[in-house]
Amino acid sequence: MPDTIPSKPPEEPIHAAIGAAVTAGTPPNSEYSANGLPSLTDGKMGSDDHFDPEWMGWWYMDKPFEATIDLGKSQPIRSVAVHALMASESWIFLPKEVVFEVSRDGENFREVGKVQPTKDDFENEVPETRMLLANDLREVARFVRVRAERYGELPDWHLGYGGADGYEGQAWLFLDEILVNVR
Repeated sequence: MPDTIPSKPPEEPIHAAIGAAVTAGTPPNSEYSANGLPSLTDGKMGSDDHFDPEWMGWWYMDKPFEATIDLGKSQPIRSVAVHALMASESWIFLPKEVVFEVSRDGENFREVGKVQPTKDDFENEVPETRMLLANDLREVARFVRVRAERYGELPDWHLGYGGADGYEGQAWLFLDEILVNVR
């Protein structure tokens, strides 16, 4: 059952993707790049401060975030999640939608979950982390792919709406961990 829930993450969550190889369609912005793509599976999650060095930030208008995790071998998949930051005062918004897919061969992927935050999730002005989660899965796969659609144009109530922010009025996407079978 897909969901978006406020997150008070443990300092080091235990999940099946820790240390797994990661590939991504677009690298993060160099200003917000943590320790590179391996940070998406290092088991460390950021705080509600966007300057926390665990966060990776993407700002681009034409491509969704996409990353693929190679678990090394096929295994049961019960849940998949991505840890995201919502900090509207810093132009950082949750993704409009996150799609989770799995594959046994790394080529043929099948959607197993989708999370779409609510309007209330986006209108929160207090910085907080969110776990965007698809759980109660009954899959067996080696590869997990996460696609996240960036929020896009800032809402009309936002200070940066219309380009007043120097980023053409566009929101940032901040992620720091992709979790598989979180315990």
